[in-house]
Amino acid sequence: MRPPLLLRPALLVLLAATWGANGQEFTRQVLVRPTVDPYTVQASVRTLSGPTSGVFRGGYADGPGDRARYMHPAGVAAGNEGIVYLADARNHVIRTVYPSGWAETLAGSGTPGLLDGLGREAQFYNPSAVTVGPSGEVYVADSSNHAVRRVSAQGEVVTLFAGKSWVTAEKRLSSPPLGLWNPQGIVAWPDENALVRLVVADTDNHRLLWLSPPDHHATFQLSYETAPPPPEAAA
Repeated sequence: MRPPLLLRPALLVLLAATWGANGQEFTRQVLVRPTVDPYTVQASVRTLSGPTSGVFRGGYADGPGDRARYMHPAGVAAGNEGIVYLADARNHVIRTVYPSGWAETLAGSGTPGLLDGLGREAQFYNPSAVTVGPSGEVYVADSSNHAVRRVSAQGEVVTLFAGKSWVTAEKRLSSPPLGLWNPQGIVAWPDENALVRLVVADTDNHRLLWLSPPDHHATFQLSYETAPPPPEAAA
């Protein structure tokens, strides 16, 4: 039996997605609109940025949507005014994609490394995930650097935490690793004091971490305390 009408989907869903086949990647925007019958969904797909015809090969190029090129885009996050931020993993850069499809490099030289700096002076190494903070700053899970980085709206890159750490399962029980190992997920939101808190997927250490700075400009410290329960659980 179908659920009541109020439980049926009725909203436009906008998804920024990546597509890959045989090592060839591009970025797509997917629009899903329920038809008259909410259980019959008609989906339209169009390329937001990247090649639209011919052989889809990875590459690196800024510019208009159909001329922009990416290499293994691995994570996207929505910013203000329809802007999408992209972790362009194999190009080792963070890209900005506008609603028109125009792509720009926000930060990264394109050469793998761990270096802070402004715009193309900075270096990343296989960044895999991004999230956007309340002031428009972008936080990056810089996977092969085993680091968390912050990129300002102007492209200034600061390393918040870095350092590979791994211990055996036996040692983990008594002494958790003090660093990150191949982080591949990150999400940010302001806490009750309007400061940014991050949850990082510390992938190869098989855990989630809270990272909380004392202010917006401080370096994060790892915390092993139990995370607070969600509001509904606390109530």
